[in-house]
Amino acid sequence: MLSIEILINLLSYRHVIGSKISSTEVTDGAVKTLDEAVEINLAKKDPVEIEFGGKTAKVINADINASNGIIHEIDNVIGF
Repeated sequence: MLSIEILINLLSYRHVIGSKISSTEVTDGAVKTLDEAVEINLAKKDPVEIEFGGKTAKVINADINASNGIIHEIDNVIGF
């Protein structure tokens, strides 16, 4: 089981990029996360795929508007 601290680090910095990108604006390639040492790779497929650390996740619910950005729900925890 992961600690709260690890989950916060994982979800807050490694899965969040510093800009709003809708699923229609995704392009293939690397994108820096808020943890600038970490990049995730995006693939414009149907559905959009995200790769990091040898794991791939598919966007299963895209373009959820939030007060501080856009959320894209994925089907897998990546990068841990």
